[in-house]
Amino acid sequence: MKCFSCQASLDIFSIGVSRNDSCPKCGRDVRACKNCIHFSPSSQWSCREHLTEQVLEKEKSNFCDFFKLGENAAINEAVNAANLKNAAEALFRKK
Repeated sequence: MKCFSCQASLDIFSIGVSRNDSCPKCGRDVRACKNCIHFSPSSQWSCREHLTEQVLEKEKSNFCDFFKLGENAAINEAVNAANLKNAAEALFRKK
């Protein structure tokens, strides 16, 4: 688990995250959408869960009931997109 902002380890929060917790390195809010495993910029309201209300501040602490600290999907999606692009380029590269 890493901070969305500075990529510092957030393993100290493995027991749980309160709304007031902040990253020990950069001070950003830990209980924010961008630190949640459900965060996905390509999904409706940037969340894979079925929200009844949009959370506008993705980098600030919120009261979302679905929040679960973990590797956020935005980082994983970027890595997957890069991997797919590299694979496509390799497939169609002239020999």
